[in-house]
Amino acid sequence: MILLTVLLLACGSSKPRVEYVEAQQGIVILPVSQIADVEGPTAIRLGGPDPRLPVWLHASEELDFHAIATRCHRGRCGVRYEPDDDRFVCSCTDEEFRPDGSAVERRKPPLVTYPIDYRNETILIDLSPAR
Repeated sequence: MILLTVLLLACGSSKPRVEYVEAQQGIVILPVSQIADVEGPTAIRLGGPDPRLPVWLHASEELDFHAIATRCHRGRCGVRYEPDDDRFVCSCTDEEFRPDGSAVERRKPPLVTYPIDYRNETILIDLSPAR
């Protein structure tokens, strides 16, 4: 069992909130109660010792979630969340991506995404089969 740091970057918030969650065998386990006060759209950055981390967890206004890599498809550039536009942006090329990881420009490759499952008031993010 590994403890992970969750950094909540709420819209309009200049001071991020830090949370802790657990991971078991490549599965990030995030109780919904830990983010019950989240109002979308926003993004949560999950980090920890696993080499597949950090990942972004995006919450829409309807609180639909997407788990997205924090590196662009090239693997070397960081991807930041722009809350005013509800978009992710590559720090090297300024390419823009939608909250589901798809590129705004259709010819560009999408960001890596991870499957999410909901069970018993818990969000499970499977880091092993990146899409």
